[in-house]
Formats: sequence, structure tokens, C-alpha cells
Amino acid sequence: MRMVSQRGLVIVGLVSGLLAGCADSREDHWTRAGTTPAQSESDSRACKRAADEHAMRRVHQPDRAAPGGGFGVDPMAQVDQAEARRAYRAYYDACMEARGYQP
Repeated sequence: MRMVSQRGLVIVGLVSGLLAGCADSREDHWTRAGTTPAQSESDSRACKRAADEHAMRRVHQPDRAAPGGGFGVDPMAQVDQAEARRAYRAYYDACMEARGYQP
């Protein structure tokens, strides 16, 4: 039974990673008239840094992870990761829009 739950956690982790990769793929599709590619990339990097810091402040709870990581992760840590992705995405979108970009 324990092997099944570990395998289930691995599958959930892989699916979560794939979904996160898909969700972040639209970061490259923001446009603003009259902006050079270098300026657009610079703005995107700045928004990514700010969004990452914001997401970590919102949901960082180090006591949720098992010592050494691995398969002993508290199920609520999965919820924290999902919330961090949502917080990141919302903050990144708002940052890019505030800089005059449109998706």
C-alpha cells in the first residue's frame, strides 16, 4: 500500500510540473507597441522576479516539507505549490499590464 501512495505522489508531482510549464508558456506572448525585444524581455524578467518574490511571501511554509524532501511531503505542501503558481501568475499578469503590455 505504501508503494502505491508514493507512486501516486510521484504522478501528482509530474502532472503538476507539466501543468505549471503549460501555464507559464503564455509569458512570452505579451506585446506593447513601440517596444524593442530587449525592452520587452527586460520588463518580463523584472515582472517574473517580482511575481516570484510575491508568490513566495504569500505561501512559504517551510514546516510543511518533510526533512530531506522526497516522498514524505505533507499533502498541504501540494496545495501550497498550487497557490504559489496562482499567486505568481496573477502578479505577473498585473505587472505586465501595469507596464502597458497586452496578452
